[in-house]
Amino acid sequence: MDDTEASMDIEVSKDGRDKYFTVAGNGDVLSAQVTLDETPPPVQAAIRAELPGGTLRSIDENFDPGGNTFDVVALTNAGARKSFTVAPNGSLLSQEVPLQDVPPGARQAIQTQIGDGRILRIDQSSTGKKQKGLSYEVEARKDGKAFDFSVGPEGKFLGMDE
Repeated sequence: MDDTEASMDIEVSKDGRDKYFTVAGNGDVLSAQVTLDETPPPVQAAIRAELPGGTLRSIDENFDPGGNTFDVVALTNAGARKSFTVAPNGSLLSQEVPLQDVPPGARQAIQTQIGDGRILRIDQSSTGKKQKGLSYEVEARKDGKAFDFSVGPEGKFLGMDE
């Protein structure tokens, strides 16, 4: 559950293969785990380009009215976790980054907004929700609640995420 909606994460076995997917409370399938071969060729190419020598851990296809996306989790050849999102045309939409890799202005804005909260994830996005161009989407917890927001590369607060 998140703050507003319930969903179910489901694992089933069929024909000797485990399948994972997420279903909304209304029955809509939100996402499903897929193999690299089940993704469009441009997505396959983008994933391979992002992981030279790395190990693919999972790909989740997200079913969105505006177009499906693919969330990828992998390990680099050095063993570090790498997470990114690819569009069906193979363009890189976002990638997870640590706070220390965020530009100083944006890092300061994130730390100011978080205060005594906890950062769960920061995604560098090339298609920011609130502005065209680069932004940082922050997923956090503050005062026991989800606290998600976006900032621009210079530190401009772009708003809370719904």
